[in-house]
Amino acid sequence: MGPGGCFPPPLRRYEQSEWGWKDREKREELTDDRAWYLLARDGSSEPVAFSHFRFDVECGDEVLYCYEVQLESKVRRKGLGKFLIQILQL
Repeated sequence: MGPGGCFPPPLRRYEQSEWGWKDREKREELTDDRAWYLLARDGSSEPVAFSHFRFDVECGDEVLYCYEVQLESKVRRKGLGKFLIQILQL
């Protein structure tokens, strides 16, 4: 199975990846109460990129853990991925 239409289109790449799509594990990760998303949309409001991240505390320090950044091929190499990371660093 895979994400189909349930998640933004960039997630569909998991099906072709070396590690594959593990439906139960990924669904739990994506729907965890601690999961946050930064979503980028194109001019017609279609999602074209996203970042999945969480706020956490490690060794007494507050941290932001970025799980992934995914971009549609049509928006790659235009600085959008870098921009999403820069937003997370603020």
